[in-house]
Amino acid sequence: MTLKTNDYAISADAKAISKTIDTLAQGCKPASVVRELYHNAEDAMIRGGVSEDNPGEILISRDREYPNKIVFSNSTPGDPLTKDIAKSCLASIGSTGNDEGENFGIGAKISYLPRHPEGLLYRTRTEHTQFTLYKNPENIYALKQESTDSGPAIFCECTDDEFRFTNSETEVVLMGAAPEVDTWKETCTVTSKSGEETQTGYSIRDYLNMRYWSPRSPHITTKVEIHESDKDPFFTPIRFLKAIKESRKLNGTLEVGDGVKIHYYTTNFEKGKKMGSHVTTGYYGYVYNNEVYYETDISPSVRKRRMENLGILTHHKQVMILVEFPTRMHMRPTADRTRVVDDNGTDVEFLLNDYASYFKENMPEDLKNWMQSLYEYNETDVVQEAAKYFKNNSNVFNLPSIKSGQDAEGSSSDSADPNNSNEKVDKPPRKRKRKAARAGTDKRSNGGAPDFLVVADEDSAPVASFPLKAYTITVNTESLIFKYLAADLADFMPEASTENITKGLSEQIYLQVCEYYAMLNTVHRESESDDQIEERMMDNRLDAIATQSTAKLAQSRIRNNLKNTEKNQQIAG
Repeated sequence: MTLKTNDYAISADAKAISKTIDTLAQGCKPASVVRELYHNAEDAMIRGGVSEDNPGEILISRDREYPNKIVFSNSTPGDPLTKDIAKSCLASIGSTGNDEGENFGIGAKISYLPRHPEGLLYRTRTEHTQFTLYKNPENIYALKQESTDSGPAIFCECTDDEFRFTNSETEVVLMGAAPEVDTWKETCTVTSKSGEETQTGYSIRDYLNMRYWSPRSPHITTKVEIHESDKDPFFTPIRFLKAIKESRKLNGTLEVGDGVKIHYYTTNFEKGKKMGSHVTTGYYGYVYNNEVYYETDISPSVRKRRMENLGILTHHKQVMILVEFPTRMHMRPTADRTRVVDDNGTDVEFLLNDYASYFKENMPEDLKNWMQSLYEYNETDVVQEAAKYFKNNSNVFNLPSIKSGQDAEGSSSDSADPNNSNEKVDKPPRKRKRKAARAGTDKRSNGGAPDFLVVADEDSAPVASFPLKAYTITVNTESLIFKYLAADLADFMPEASTENITKGLSEQIYLQVCEYYAMLNTVHRESESDDQIEERMMDNRLDAIATQSTAKLAQSRIRNNLKNTEKNQQIAG
């Protein structure tokens, strides 16, 4: 006999649910409503049976009935938004209205309503109705009751001329925090990379281009309305990141194994020219289930160091690198859609360090050649000079080495595939424990001098950079500090060419960074990790090394270089 238990299900009143929505909304970024409404529109058309013979369209523009508001529209064959769906899904916190169950009941109402009590106005053509989901004066989320000629009603009549587009099945209008608020302008601004006020529409296009890897259906076209001061409004299509990547002159994919891929591309960059304002590169992130994730809320120095750990030692802002994880890895996005976690709740960000090492060790030749073309020169004499100093202070750098193929603490030496076959696969090691043994290249651990590169990066980049994993010091001749010191040297030494001054000053800065690194290791090697020591050389702190004293020291190097050049010319003559 089967015993039945009469359970008492958890329930909540409207105020409690509204407080829950407010709590969940705290982690949502303002721009996430664009993702939610685009995703909902895409879902509706896929459920509606969009196909090659019956294509669909998503349009984003200013509304016609409310010109200061933004409207999202999906065309037929969109799945109709009926009154029953509005009540059971939109006016609920637990139901999504789709079979995948991936929205967690969050959706647009949680990403938008807490900050915008005027709510979301829905128009649905199938039932010729419109209704508003909003936050009422009692701070309760509800379907709004409107006054009509027939009396109060939640679902009001919506005529064809009230729709923004003639082919719309469903339209959603963002009503904002108050009637006078321009939600088109507001949405353009929150999606802007710079955070500066804008209302052209390009920022919305750029946001969606970088938010999704590709459209889930090739039969859906997405367009954003563009408002330029000297032109009539026009629509421009969303391309999405995969198509953008494939349009670049330099792009490719590194197959890691186990279904993981590392995509890379550079801007169509010309040396000496600044990249366009609509280009988003210079980030290391990942792709999962067709969505793109990368951290934008990080300092420029951390962003630069992440790219250096991938082996991108110059012009990092011109490069994008993304790890694509297969869906069979069973990860899931967090409720705010800003990151992905595995079944144990571990942030996927922690996996990226291992893939960064793999990419650096297996860097594609075309990307290597691209970087080498940007180097001013790679001097060896000064490295030998620094090596003598490092040799005399080798006790400072007598650190344990983790050579290629050796196990690090917390890593695995098992390189077989997860199916226990005998086939060996190239894949990054498992995640290391946070505090591992101090490691580096053989050159570093054996007391060798760092490699030396001279680059002409952008003027906002530091005068020098020293990522320990790459064990390479780069000196940036475009740095404003470098240019200032070089100009002083040129005034003081008219006999020296620009090339002579650049060479001598770069070498002197390189040597001083070496000396500074040696001092840090002497003072802090017993108490600080590599990461902590590296932190002391970030956030433009190496800029402080290059001073007027540096220029004075560089003078003797420049004179010696000139004498050596003159000697060589005499010998040759």
